[in-house]
Amino acid sequence: MKTLKCALWLVAGYLLVASMPGCSTQDLSKQNEKTSISEALGNAGGQYVWDEETKRYRYSDKVRLDEIVTSENRQQALPILVACIDDESPTQTRLNGRPVMLGILCYQALTQIAYYEPTEPGGDISKSWPGHISPIATVNELRAAKKAWQQVLENKLFIFL
Repeated sequence: MKTLKCALWLVAGYLLVASMPGCSTQDLSKQNEKTSISEALGNAGGQYVWDEETKRYRYSDKVRLDEIVTSENRQQALPILVACIDDESPTQTRLNGRPVMLGILCYQALTQIAYYEPTEPGGDISKSWPGHISPIATVNELRAAKKAWQQVLENKLFIFL
């Protein structure tokens, strides 16, 4: 009888844990998508090089990033990419021989699938929107860019490319 009670409590405990938010198969699937995109971006390689003509850094392997984000549904990838813009993890991608933060590649991939043109209250194009960052962005700039893109995503102000 005591063994039966223990078994019933174990089953009840298992069912409770399995039905908790965050433990569902759907949540685990979303977590796996996020991990797979993040891992793929982190391992993408390539490098940022200075382009004298445009006076900005250029990523050497945009095709690889396209493969990563287009292997997922763009609508599923978009919030994942916005969420990781502030990720400071080092990647295999280099700038001047040093690892680039994962957030930089999340931003690079994001801007390859979605576009947003910020405007000033009067309708003119904004020259200083925090959502635009460079590969040498600071952690604070990454955080500001994430916040800016979260607002764009929330208000559906972007277009897919």
